[in-house]
Amino acid sequence: AVQPCVVAEGCGWLVLFKPAMCVCDLEDDNVGVAHYVVNILGLSSDAVCHRLDRGTSGLVLVATSTPAQIVLVSQRDRRVWQKGYVALIHGWLPSSHAEGTLEYPLRKEVSEARFGRTVVDEAAGLPATTQYVVIRRYKCGPSASPMTLVGVRIFTGRRHQIRVHLSQLAQELGLAPAGIVGDRQYTLGSTPAAAQLPFNHASEMAQEFIPVRLCLHSCFLAFSEPSSEAWVRVECGLPPGFDKLLSHGLAPEPFAPGDLAPRGVDLDVGTCMQKWFLQNAQPGASRFAVKRPDAVPPRGVVSARSEARLEERRACGRSRSPRPSPRSPRGEAVGGGA
Repeated sequence: AVQPCVVAEGCGWLVLFKPAMCVCDLEDDNVGVAHYVVNILGLSSDAVCHRLDRGTSGLVLVATSTPAQIVLVSQRDRRVWQKGYVALIHGWLPSSHAEGTLEYPLRKEVSEARFGRTVVDEAAGLPATTQYVVIRRYKCGPSASPMTLVGVRIFTGRRHQIRVHLSQLAQELGLAPAGIVGDRQYTLGSTPAAAQLPFNHASEMAQEFIPVRLCLHSCFLAFSEPSSEAWVRVECGLPPGFDKLLSHGLAPEPFAPGDLAPRGVDLDVGTCMQKWFLQNAQPGASRFAVKRPDAVPPRGVVSARSEARLEERRACGRSRSPRPSPRSPRGEAVGGGA
């Protein structure tokens, strides 16, 4: 598995890029976000302020001191953070549903398995809010299977929230398969062979292997810096596999009324998403932009740069063992959603 890497840092915090299929928890001593934080950065695994699903790529916020961890987790629990994602789903969302807010209550199913399912439960589910907008519609290769690229903002952090909400929306609209491309757990009406087709076509057109992945990417994260309270915004472009699936495996359709991207221009996912996310972002934020996560310098380069900031980190009260993350009053760990 590919290891994460540092893409932005400040006093008391840093942000990692997590590749798809890289775990956040300490499941394996040799790979993953927690391993990187503990063994490379020298922090406690509790310094990781939130989680992304194994298959989701993108931005993860890490505290580098105990005081900063307390502040950042408090912001998370009070829903101060702003988090944005890009997802590719099966089917075309109609113009009548080019944007909207999903508020299906979610409940974790009781299961002996460590990673159970999350289901929509109007009676016993916890509140969950997801906002989405259509960026562009596509057809996939020879099969001409319809797909829609959407931008997503979440205001709660339930486990698998985006995946379940988008699948439920697709089912209600009668789309089949119903769910995110590459999501074998929540996409209804698909088979492993069918899920492989768009990636096979993209691999053929790009003349390189593009592995199947969950097409969900955390591309936007904004929070208040613990020490200065200045607003910080980190943006991350699409990783190579996701980007090449769009550029080589899919044919874009003409823009439709209600789409996020302006009509008559070529799609620039980053520009479109930035415009949408910034509608509700704090003004005057410090901005860190990572256009190509595959081009991030290796850890050795980042470490050399960070050496110059070692004293600054110490001045911010860096600690090896931040306190464990608090849990919500109802016992559910907060800060997921993807």
